[in-house]
Amino acid sequence: MLLKRLVTVFILGFLNLHLIAQDKCKCPPIKLYVYDTKMNFRSDSPVNVVEGGKYIEAENSGDWLDNAYLKQQSDEFKVYQGFSPGAQKIKTYELPPDNGGGPEGDIDFTSYCEVSRSGNSPNYTYTVSVKIYDAYTHTIVTTITQSTTDLGKVDYLIDQAIASYSPTLDKLRDYQKKVRDESGGKKWIGLKFKATADKTNLKIGETTNVHIKIFDCADEKPVPNQQLNIRLGTPKVGIINNPNVKTNSSGEAVLIFTAKNEGETTVFPDFTYTAVNGKSGYHVLKCGNDELKIQVEDEKYKLTMNVNITGADGLHWQLSGEVITKLISYADGTFQLKAVDGTRNMPVHVLSASTRHMKLIGKYDYTIPFTLNIGNIYKKGTTPAKIAFDTFSPSENGWISSEPYRVKDGVVDLPGFTSHLVQNLFYDIEKNVAKKSKTKEYQELAEVEQIKAHAKDANYWHTAQGKSDMLKLQKIMEERGRGDLFTKMSNSPLQHSKADSAFVEGMRGTQFNPSAYGLPPMKDNPSIMGNFLQFTGTFNNQSETPLNIFQENDINGALQGSITIKVEKLK
Repeated sequence: MLLKRLVTVFILGFLNLHLIAQDKCKCPPIKLYVYDTKMNFRSDSPVNVVEGGKYIEAENSGDWLDNAYLKQQSDEFKVYQGFSPGAQKIKTYELPPDNGGGPEGDIDFTSYCEVSRSGNSPNYTYTVSVKIYDAYTHTIVTTITQSTTDLGKVDYLIDQAIASYSPTLDKLRDYQKKVRDESGGKKWIGLKFKATADKTNLKIGETTNVHIKIFDCADEKPVPNQQLNIRLGTPKVGIINNPNVKTNSSGEAVLIFTAKNEGETTVFPDFTYTAVNGKSGYHVLKCGNDELKIQVEDEKYKLTMNVNITGADGLHWQLSGEVITKLISYADGTFQLKAVDGTRNMPVHVLSASTRHMKLIGKYDYTIPFTLNIGNIYKKGTTPAKIAFDTFSPSENGWISSEPYRVKDGVVDLPGFTSHLVQNLFYDIEKNVAKKSKTKEYQELAEVEQIKAHAKDANYWHTAQGKSDMLKLQKIMEERGRGDLFTKMSNSPLQHSKADSAFVEGMRGTQFNPSAYGLPPMKDNPSIMGNFLQFTGTFNNQSETPLNIFQENDINGALQGSITIKVEKLK
């Protein structure tokens, strides 16, 4: 009963603190182990034996409340020194250790009441001391002493002693603050963080400053010179300019987040610290929803293409294409506009395909592969852009497919005829692209051969040269319009060798953490993309129409025509 009252007072003090803590950041709960009463004298009065029995019962004296208190080891009846209530002959008591007890179960503090007496019968003086110890250092936190000449008032005196120390948990927390402050920044009660950003909704390629603040949960005292490892919940969404930072004198660190791909990611620090109990390895605590959430959305663009060709004998070919695209970023600082479905397909509708003697009779609607590469759109207002088409005719799995035309005597199949007309109209462009591409392929040959020579060596992809080769290969793949090939490989259900797995992981790294792979080989400039018919323009992402290419040509009057390629931002 005596100790039950003692713990009740502790609990009431905790409730007040607990309600306040919920409005801020909850600290680790204080765990207090309450021992039973210790008496250092033998009662010489039957009445006093009965009274003493009240003080030494362990009636749930260490009950938990929100995990704040460690339950006492036993709720059994205990017989302590000098007493034998209930005619118990065997001593079952467990005296509080002289040093206050140890920190088993991460106990922070231990406490017990000690009742002693002095003087001669019947004029005894009883002294009641409530003692609270630091369970880790075994030092006294506080001792509250009251005296009486009536043993029956001991219960009341303990209430008075505890009341004089109330609110108890506030005082214990103050003691922890004192230990923390005297440690010179080496010990903390419980470290929390708060992450904020200048902008939490970004478009791909945009950046924002992220502010991380580290503080102690008890009073928001800032934590200076704390080394932080910054983590992203979804790494593919963006990159951090410096994932390893240190807080300043105000406990703050600033870093830059760059949006790379559509999605949502959290930003949070990961580190450990030493608690006031002297134990290291405690992890930073979360305060509610303190993880910063950044949403990256793709800006959508409508890409349209219109080809119009006329010539002798009533020749007229007209086709238009339209596709909704989004920006894809690459490791070397360039971007690509790609169909939102992840393919390279542009749906095309043929408006006219005929002469006086022939007319297309099928496949007026089909898709054609395209690649639109752009420089670094956020580094400067206007950047080069190049778009290439594999073909303008129907195709399947990379092969030109049927184009049936009705003629006077029946039907003829002329696969690739539409594409042939367009390439003839822009013959000079086709020739120039092919020449540059051939030169480029010779340059790439030696690099590809070196990469192939190490392809089966898993360790090679982790070396400096291997990482550099990764970037080169990434660029070659981009030039061919295959910059996302590694994604298909990584999603393959087939069992991969260690070398293949290292390769896939490395290619992913060139996308999501390019700074770890060295300097990109072709910084900021879109490249030649093979022997495709290619058109060049400029891209200005600040404009509602970032790209507008108009190219016209004629060949000795036999063919005249134009191609219009336009990119418009969608609202």
